[in-house]
Amino acid sequence: MTLFSPGALLQWEDFAPGNGTSHTRKVRDRICTFNNDDMQGTGAITLAAAISAVRICGTALRNQRVVIFGTGTAGIGIADQMCQAMMGDGLSKEEACARFWCVDGQGLLTAGMHEPLHDYQVAYARPLAESRTWKYDGNGQGITLAEMVRRCDPPC
Repeated sequence: MTLFSPGALLQWEDFAPGNGTSHTRKVRDRICTFNNDDMQGTGAITLAAAISAVRICGTALRNQRVVIFGTGTAGIGIADQMCQAMMGDGLSKEEACARFWCVDGQGLLTAGMHEPLHDYQVAYARPLAESRTWKYDGNGQGITLAEMVRRCDPPC
């Protein structure tokens, strides 16, 4: 039995962090769905700006290195949208995810962080060995945004 009319769009927002991601993944192959707030709305607007910027610069989105400050549903929603676009531009999922450095209040997302990662953050966690020699904030809590921008060597 189908709960939705054929061709209908299911639009939702304001689920608790992580729930919108898991709900979208569960139904996206069966139902046209859009999480209008953090996950997909913010991501779509940011992706549009990034595509416009790389077109003006004459470069490809797949060649960009992206630092995202904030690893909640909005920040990771942006990463997801941009990652999908990079995959559409020829990169594998692993290659596209490797183009992102996501940082929040605890610092850079890394495998083996003190705080466990949410399932929607795992794809963007950097290998811990990559950042062992990087500068941590004064409290030893994590790698700062300034250090991230310096280390990921963004193209000019």
